[in-house]
Amino acid sequence: MRGLFALVAGSLVGAALASAVLFYNPMSQFIGKVPAGEPLFYDSGMPYLAVSHSGKLPVPLRPKEIEPLWENAINGAVLTVFPINNAAGEPVALASRVSVLSEESDLLLRGVKTHNDWLLSFAGRGTLFIDDREDLSELVRYGVVPVWLLRQPWAGSRELLATTGPDAGSAKVLGGTGDYKNAQGRLRQRHVIDQFGLGLIEWSSEIGLEVTTKSDTGEQVAAQR
Repeated sequence: MRGLFALVAGSLVGAALASAVLFYNPMSQFIGKVPAGEPLFYDSGMPYLAVSHSGKLPVPLRPKEIEPLWENAINGAVLTVFPINNAAGEPVALASRVSVLSEESDLLLRGVKTHNDWLLSFAGRGTLFIDDREDLSELVRYGVVPVWLLRQPWAGSRELLATTGPDAGSAKVLGGTGDYKNAQGRLRQRHVIDQFGLGLIEWSSEIGLEVTTKSDTGEQVAAQR
């Protein structure tokens, strides 16, 4: 089942990414530089190029013509395609992400956990494949329950350090293409929720990404993003 989902999810991501490039040509705008070691950013105000899910979530599909993920094998997934910025606010990469509830999720006993597969594409450099696990139990506790169930929206600033694995506290870079061939590394995210309302969620996310690549001689070198 995992292999089937990966195949379908990969096809969806590829189709969405190709469609985004054809219709919006976002890669032509990715001219910013990211010095090694500096964080990357994305937030709720960014122009999401594609959003798709079963159609039953309180999040609009984007673009509106996109097909919902209605088939049984994938209707529990959420697909998003969005730009990633550097610290100067310049777009430097395009992220394609498929998220599903983890088999470890249990609202009462273990909380809400997600499994996310990323394709992180840097124009002219290559693509990173990333396996990411997050625990969103805290978000459900202070966001979803009081707002969506008790109708009590709030505004403020709450930090969420959600990355849990598959490495200890870090997502894992599985490999890549182009300059990132044979890449290894890890990714961590820090989310800040500024407002959680019935029809509005304002948030920002900071990505810490550490990547090394192995040359054909086996030498480890730092990957300059």
